[in-house]
Amino acid sequence: MLRHQQVPPCERNIIDMGFRSRRSTCVPLLTALHKTLHLAWARQHRHWTVDDWKHVAWSDESRFQLNQGDGRERAWRQPHESIDPICQQGTFLLVESLRWYELE
Repeated sequence: MLRHQQVPPCERNIIDMGFRSRRSTCVPLLTALHKTLHLAWARQHRHWTVDDWKHVAWSDESRFQLNQGDGRERAWRQPHESIDPICQQGTFLLVESLRWYELE
């Protein structure tokens, strides 16, 4: 725990309000529409068999961070704000597809 003598007055006030400096949470940039579409797709396919899934192209993903990519970005936030979009850092994925017969 930080001692008040070691912290500048402005930062002390922020800490006293319950905020802490935390690393930003890295999450995919998904809109409400993306989430709705993903859920609808999952519900449509929940009863598929293994044979059904053999006709799907699977993906191999590589994640890239937007802006600075060193993973050291920090946000002043309260503990319950970790999933608040303003306290998150966006990422995107580069996708390569794989098909069932290529995996056998």
